[in-house]
Amino acid sequence: MSSVYGRRGGSLVRLLICAVPLAIVGFMVRQALYSPDVAFLSPARDGQWIVAPAPPPGEPKAVFVRRLDAGLARDVRPVIRVAAMREYRISVNGRTVPVTNGKDWKVLETHDLSPFLTAGSNEIRIDVVNPVSPPALLVTGPPELRSGERWLVVTPPSRGVEVGAAVADRDETSLRPTRNPLWAPPVAGYRIVAAGVYLLFIAYALVPLRFKRWLARRNVGDSRLPARRRGWPAGASLLCGLLFAAVALVQLRNAWVYPSANGFDPLQHFEYVQYVAAHHAVPLANQGWEMSQPPLYYAVGAAVYRWAGGDGSPGRPAKSVQMLSPLAALATIAIAWSLLRLLFPASPRTRALGFIVAATLPVTFYISTEVTNETFAALAIGAAIHALARNAARSEGRWRDAIRLGLASGLGLLSKYTGTFAFLAGGLLSGLRVVSGTARRQTSISRWPRLRELLWTVLFCATTVAVCGWLYARNVRTFGTPFIGAWDRRSGFNIVQPPGYHTPVFYSRFGAALLEEPPQSRLTSFWDGMYGSMWGDSHNMFLSPNNRDVQTIAAVCLWLALLPSVAILLGFLQAARHVVTREWDHPYFILVFTTLGTVASMLWFSLRYPIYSGMKAHWALSLIPCAAVFAALGLETMCRQSGRLRVAIYASLALLVADVFWLFWYRGPWS
Repeated sequence: MSSVYGRRGGSLVRLLICAVPLAIVGFMVRQALYSPDVAFLSPARDGQWIVAPAPPPGEPKAVFVRRLDAGLARDVRPVIRVAAMREYRISVNGRTVPVTNGKDWKVLETHDLSPFLTAGSNEIRIDVVNPVSPPALLVTGPPELRSGERWLVVTPPSRGVEVGAAVADRDETSLRPTRNPLWAPPVAGYRIVAAGVYLLFIAYALVPLRFKRWLARRNVGDSRLPARRRGWPAGASLLCGLLFAAVALVQLRNAWVYPSANGFDPLQHFEYVQYVAAHHAVPLANQGWEMSQPPLYYAVGAAVYRWAGGDGSPGRPAKSVQMLSPLAALATIAIAWSLLRLLFPASPRTRALGFIVAATLPVTFYISTEVTNETFAALAIGAAIHALARNAARSEGRWRDAIRLGLASGLGLLSKYTGTFAFLAGGLLSGLRVVSGTARRQTSISRWPRLRELLWTVLFCATTVAVCGWLYARNVRTFGTPFIGAWDRRSGFNIVQPPGYHTPVFYSRFGAALLEEPPQSRLTSFWDGMYGSMWGDSHNMFLSPNNRDVQTIAAVCLWLALLPSVAILLGFLQAARHVVTREWDHPYFILVFTTLGTVASMLWFSLRYPIYSGMKAHWALSLIPCAAVFAALGLETMCRQSGRLRVAIYASLALLVADVFWLFWYRGPWS
């Protein structure tokens, strides 16, 4: 690989690179705090958002009640400020308090209750209506009046049953701790000690070598040493090949025996395939639950469906379409291996560590058994990421590469909306070359390298738009947005699921996936929800929730996954630092910015549509090649920083692989 990073335009490029994530964060923070379309409950200094502890699904109304045994003290002016999601009406002792109810429900409105309070007992009732559920209330002001645990709530109002109000994102019934079997007595004490030792080792492996002079002096694990001195023979590729064969065996076998009607909306996906096969056309988003998805997978599925006999051969067409999922998943893993070979040609251990993580991600095992577009989309977008990264590694920019990359990006965008971020990463990298004026070496010397790079970028973007632009133009023309899905009311569908809102706490805590029952992680925090669905089956689509042994082993898997998860995060930070401080025109640029965009889109989706089914790691399945590279970087660093204790890293990964194979060998219907 050849770097073109130079002094010319360096500061400007670094500024632009840093501006992108800052702009993304700034946009989401602004939307969360100020947009009335985002159900985000901003914290208040002297009050807490309250909700019903167990609201009925879809119930739009709630009445919040506060009773005072005596009037407020004379020296306290009973002035309150109220915000409610989304409309409210106040009555004090049966008398109505004037309320404005502006368009922005996040703006606190001031109310003086003095004219309505009496010297004796008082009752404050605030009726809240939220058509998209659930109702929530914030009252700030004097301690006696501010919202919190002392308030009561009635929902639905027709029942008239008062219960204690719940502090949002803390006291709801669904958030009550439910320990997983791993922490059940009488052996929980030993497991706590083992977990503590494991966490301490991970922390030790993260400490840089400069703070470990006893390792730095001996150069133990130094990456400059030959591979044989580091304990990994040249046969690491053979190990990865054997692992791939084992993964292929399990995934293909599981898909063959797994019922075609099980999983995430398999019947709706299959209905889309049948529609394309019958009509030779792409449906609109309002014609079916999954018909908002881009059509590439369904076009391929329709071809397989017709080849397998179509409607005239019951059972066989559905199973044939289902087998596309493991084949696509295995191809994505192969792409991850190719990318590892591209970036780490002289380091067999680094390649092997990254491949082990990518090949044994539990999310690929359970999603590859289903009739779904997820693994096929991961393949199409993963191929685009690989092509873009390989192009970034080239020292020359050829015209045919612009067309080839445009085709790859266009197909990625025709497979899933998240293909947008691979395309944007490629376009941004090429645009930075134009801005910096540091074009790559060309096959023929050009007198105007900046103009040539600009034309190359235009050709790349034009090819992408030519491949997929018709779909997104149709969405804009029909629905007013390029990205339309069943989650959007404009599609004609309406999803009502808890929790229905999010708070800052939801995005700032982690740990429930390690301690609680897996399904609870979807409601506890964004990071727990994604972690639980990436390293486990928190949606209970594959593993039996009633089998205690299975759930215990699944809990062990989540703990073992901490090490590779930390390594992936460490590797991402290392790659991002490399892009910002060393070489921006590098394959890492594609991986970092595609990952950043995809994760940010999932964060934004959870803000805009706060439903528990949005906590699905397989929506980011296209990042498997990126995760392989980040895991390789992070684990290699942790091995070097662990000295001879790196054997514990190898042992942990081996246990994780064995755990995953045992868990995700399909054993038939749940008992």
